[in-house]
Amino acid sequence: MKPLIERERIPVTLFSYPSAISNASYAMTWEQLAALKATGLFSIESHSYWHPNFRKEERRLSADTYRKFVELQMTNPGRCSYGGWIRQPTCWRGRLGSTMMS
Repeated sequence: MKPLIERERIPVTLFSYPSAISNASYAMTWEQLAALKATGLFSIESHSYWHPNFRKEERRLSADTYRKFVELQMTNPGRCSYGGWIRQPTCWRGRLGSTMMS
């Protein structure tokens, strides 16, 4: 699809979950994402950290544990390492040259 996107100049937004980037065989690497972003046609945005099934987790966990689980998935604990944060805008900047939404 990339040749078509570039030829037609179609802007694309990719939503990625950081735990998979450069870690899962099906996922893109940080270098591949940076190359797409460099075209000026791709915006790379954050998804939850590892793509949980929130409905399943809500049924399985106590209310307090579920709240903490959601916070872990959707907020910034303040570190850039695995499990600590690639969601943090400065972490994305270090990997992709900008914050998520720029």
